[in-house]
Amino acid sequence: MEPTHSNYITNTPIAEDGSFEIKLDSTVSKGMYRITYAVPQEEYNFDVIYNGEEDIELTFNPETGVKFLASRENKLLESYTNSMLMITNSIGNYYRDGNETKDTLALASIFKTQSNTQKGFEAASKGTIAYHFIKANTPYIPNKVVDVETYITHLEKHYFDHVDFNNKTLQHSKFLTERMLNYVFGMSSQNGDEDDDYKKT
Repeated sequence: MEPTHSNYITNTPIAEDGSFEIKLDSTVSKGMYRITYAVPQEEYNFDVIYNGEEDIELTFNPETGVKFLASRENKLLESYTNSMLMITNSIGNYYRDGNETKDTLALASIFKTQSNTQKGFEAASKGTIAYHFIKANTPYIPNKVVDVETYITHLEKHYFDHVDFNNKTLQHSKFLTERMLNYVFGMSSQNGDEDDDYKKT
């Protein structure tokens, strides 16, 4: 993937049992690659990290998405994404259930888990392509318990704190585009004023 387009590399047939194998030679660059499996290509695709050092094994289902069986980098990023999503859901459930004044220790524990998870995955992914995405995806994590309004305000304010728009690895992926779209539509859905948010960005 390039910053403005994708370069075609190769294709492969899908066997009767649904399996496929793509072989890349040593001239292929490390980076983010997009596998397309139907048309329109913009809709039917998924991305993988290729570091030139390990085979990638995966299963794919259009309904459930990609599951990596082998490839340390892809499994790291997949595990990070799933872990942080569960924590984010816990935070959302806490605020949604109106627990703000009832069990502040629970919320503090969730934030501590979030912080430790972020640090743990950054340490585990040091020196890999996956690290760039894990670091750039660092969320706002309060160092104390805050009410929901304060949390959302700071979530918006610090959304891009760890995103380096000059990072070549991020530029050669869909990350920056998706990050900006999530900011526009995610924040507008939280405060209900989509027009104002769109103008601000």
